[in-house]
Amino acid sequence: MKVLHFAETLMGGPATHLKQLLPFQVEAYDKVALLCPSSQKFAAQVAGVETHTFDGTTRSLGGILRLRNAAKQYASTGEYDIVHLHSSFAGGVGRLINYPSHTRVVYCARGWSFAIHKKGLRRYAYETIERLLSARTDAIINISPDEAELARKAGIPNDRCYTVFNGVADANWQYLPDKCTPRKLLFVGRFDRQKGLDILLSAMETLRNEGFELTVIGGPVVGKPTMQTLPEYVRNLGWQSPEVISREMTESHAIIMPSRWEGFGFVAAEAMRAARPVVASKVGGLKDVVIEGETGFFASPNSPTSLVEAIRKLKTCNIAEVGRAGRRRYETHFTSSRMFKEIDLIYKRLIGNANA
Repeated sequence: MKVLHFAETLMGGPATHLKQLLPFQVEAYDKVALLCPSSQKFAAQVAGVETHTFDGTTRSLGGILRLRNAAKQYASTGEYDIVHLHSSFAGGVGRLINYPSHTRVVYCARGWSFAIHKKGLRRYAYETIERLLSARTDAIINISPDEAELARKAGIPNDRCYTVFNGVADANWQYLPDKCTPRKLLFVGRFDRQKGLDILLSAMETLRNEGFELTVIGGPVVGKPTMQTLPEYVRNLGWQSPEVISREMTESHAIIMPSRWEGFGFVAAEAMRAARPVVASKVGGLKDVVIEGETGFFASPNSPTSLVEAIRKLKTCNIAEVGRAGRRRYETHFTSSRMFKEIDLIYKRLIGNANA
């Protein structure tokens, strides 16, 4: 089997997903290739993967045309059995070109574009576009049951939809000691509206007077950042390698995810891998990943006050036990090997080799 992955941007979730998936595919398939921005190819480098690049990631007309030309040059040649499109821009462009009859197109929105908008004309337009483009898709992978339900409500055909939780490879981890006093909080993600760092910083104006400390890993990527500078009390590490992120998680007491919307929430799976509680907004796929009172706590979305209350719960529970429950949930639901096996089965069904 020969597979090409196509992503308009890699930073954040797409890079994390591909770095977990591609090593398994390199071992299992005849050829694995990646088409991505030249400026971001470092973010998902995996030995054995053939990388093709295009210049720029701007979402102007010129940028979209460059994206389309790159897709036509590499994806529509007939060399690949599977073309796997990641996120909405690659999904849009990649499904507007023609493929040979034997090539199967797989699409993962990684968070439906219409989920950002509660209602109105813009949501209707995005739902309509996705519904029309689904006719040019052989398989649509939803990364959580919440995503699958959104697809169903938007009229996307159920017989083309599959639900596959994201997975992460194991890394160094250790349990929190019993009777641990929570103090060190960690945020990992982009400084944009979606990830809600501004909400956490508002909550920290109260929490830092109660002994909580905040470390931040990440930076701006999509659109305008929600803040230009971080307060002096924040330990800001910028973008870091997976190894550093894993280490920082084991040195923290809880991971905070104040997202305004989220298709899945890789950071939550990584936190549970590290046996750390997750405090998250009750939105999107996070509702399927975190279990309230067992592996973490929920806050109302877009509410610093609710986030303060949720983080305070860390002081009234046995956070070591919450972390242990998270580790058990990671082992049963969120490993990268489980994710590969489920995606591999979809590929094989599409190309008629389900029993291979």
